[in-house]
Amino acid sequence: MKTLRAVLYARVSTDTGEQDPESQLQALRAWAAQRSWRIVAEETDRITCDPKRRRKDPPGLVRALRAIEERRADVIAVFAADRLVADPIPLLQLVSRIQDLGGQVVGEEFIPLGVSQFAQTIQNIQKAKPDWLLMLNVGAAQDSFFEQAQAAKLNLPMGS
Repeated sequence: MKTLRAVLYARVSTDTGEQDPESQLQALRAWAAQRSWRIVAEETDRITCDPKRRRKDPPGLVRALRAIEERRADVIAVFAADRLVADPIPLLQLVSRIQDLGGQVVGEEFIPLGVSQFAQTIQNIQKAKPDWLLMLNVGAAQDSFFEQAQAAKLNLPMGS
């Protein structure tokens, strides 16, 4: 099996010193080591994700995406999906960009509102063996999913 090359990406929303991307990077380094990924770069930004205040992709994210595009890296690892973008639509647009660069979605499932039992969904996720999980659950469904995922020992990074 090929060793994946990873760019670690961390973003904090302020540059006041109250937040430090190093804590995100430490968790990402450990996570990458557990998967035997080779870290080829670490990129950070100190910038808001608010699209009204941020007119373009931050420089660290641009460099991370360029590493994927130039085939110097296979994976962009982030601490949480909201470190990339704050809203679902731009996040889905970013997923599409990453797919255009060769990234892969290994499964998707649409769950009706009001569902509170996720055993089959969790089994499907475990069977697919993704590197991370992006979810757009809302309200009580999100809480139920996380409780059931923890009980099933679903140990993946999850963006929600």
